[in-house]
Amino acid sequence: MSFVPYNPLMPSRHSKANIVSMAVIAVAIHPFVAIRSEYNIVGRLPYLAAGFFGGIAGTFDPLGIRLLLVSTIPAAFGGSSGLLWLDSLMHRTTPDQLSSSIAAPPGGSPQQSPPWRTS
Repeated sequence: MSFVPYNPLMPSRHSKANIVSMAVIAVAIHPFVAIRSEYNIVGRLPYLAAGFFGGIAGTFDPLGIRLLLVSTIPAAFGGSSGLLWLDSLMHRTTPDQLSSSIAAPPGGSPQQSPPWRTS
């Protein structure tokens, strides 16, 4: 039997893992995004900043501009591209629904607790 360097199922496995991980992240950041336009700050801004600074770092690569164009920039923008479409996985809630679904923590807010006031 010969060695097959490329597994044809690898792209489908990767895309499934990417969708599952983005769904988990969407659930985790939903409390920080009251309205959909706030996702531009929470999700898209870090994606663009990481890609921008990854591209700048790649310009200092001693192997040249070809490696920058073929590897560094696609990796910087492609690896976390799920952050661009992550808001489509988030539940649609209005600010009124979000504020009514958040319960006060037991013992009141941190500003009212004695350890918080003394710190």
